[in-house]
Amino acid sequence: MNNRTLGTLALLGAPFLLIGMMAEEQFESLANSWFTGFWGLIYISAWLCSVVVLRRLAVAGTGRLGRGLPWVLIGSLLLANASNGYQLVAPGQETPVFRVLDAFWPLSNVLMLVLGVTIAVVGRLRGWQRYVPLIVGLWFPFAMAAKILLGRSPAAFWLGAPYTALAWSLLALVVLRPNLSSVNRPVGSTLPARIHSVSQPLQVRSLSLQILSKAMKRKINTYLLFLILPALLTLACKKSDDFDPATQSKAPTEVAGKWMWGTFSMSNFWTYDGQYAGKPFEQALVFDFKPNGEYEEYVINAVNSYGCKTEAFTYFKGKVKFDEDEQSFTITPTSGNYRGFYSCASSNNFKRDAKASELKVQKFYYEVRGGKLMLGDGPDNRAVFTLKSASW
Repeated sequence: MNNRTLGTLALLGAPFLLIGMMAEEQFESLANSWFTGFWGLIYISAWLCSVVVLRRLAVAGTGRLGRGLPWVLIGSLLLANASNGYQLVAPGQETPVFRVLDAFWPLSNVLMLVLGVTIAVVGRLRGWQRYVPLIVGLWFPFAMAAKILLGRSPAAFWLGAPYTALAWSLLALVVLRPNLSSVNRPVGSTLPARIHSVSQPLQVRSLSLQILSKAMKRKINTYLLFLILPALLTLACKKSDDFDPATQSKAPTEVAGKWMWGTFSMSNFWTYDGQYAGKPFEQALVFDFKPNGEYEEYVINAVNSYGCKTEAFTYFKGKVKFDEDEQSFTITPTSGNYRGFYSCASSNNFKRDAKASELKVQKFYYEVRGGKLMLGDGPDNRAVFTLKSASW
């Protein structure tokens, strides 16, 4: 595949992280689903196309570092893409294999930062193009800083997601029409005739190139020291952020999975728009306990009276910590939303995010009996709700 084709594919796929995240923000049923693997595959594949062309152009130099870095990044991106394929065919199954593969997402961003610094120092790309790979590499520390300072807020999203679309599109434009210097040529290229005419001993020129190469390596190492360490620190912060032992533990094998009390079509939870006539009275409580100590909770309440239907849909997600000795668990919601539908007064329909004051910690006592999950609010009262295993 030639460079122009690869560059075109890179340009087409560059905005897919933004597109995917916006879609998942709008339709929460798509979050952490097959769709996540779908847009991830396109986005990483587009990134791969750009890196392959950068390697062909030798823009990181012809030394051992310059030749090796693109290959290392290509390998990391391929493994990151394997996690996307895993997510596509087995969404939400966060097995040890998936976790290892998924770690190559942030690692690839760190490697891109290293490559971006190297390309900027070598200077084979000219003008503004020289710094585009570095801008791409700086996205990761920028996004992590925004997450640490702003949390999982809309502001953090709108700072990080559009950055990727712009930076990766610029990278694709660079590989489509590279503006290359004629000095730093790949190994094996023909040197301009005027260089051969310079009346200077070959040994002196060789020594000068060696001195220049050592100086360039020192300069690259200095840049890396100041740029890579913050990126690794933010990666460490992200890793510690993902699992909080104070509020999170692995779900017991017999409890992990989806459980439902009542009846409702969960596949329609997010797509429902208030038009379904339904039964006179509907209630459902659903828990989805992830193996990694995260959970989702769905509550549906509906009343149909004199032809008018009032419905309330509540959704929370967050972290759950189990005490297997006590047979209890404590849920700590981190986000949620409410939706209300009034068939006879549709102007009062609403959808809003849960306020911080509404994200309340709750403790439940449980018992698994006959393949059913019994829930209650006390050690001697575990049978308030009887949930059956569910799937959707």
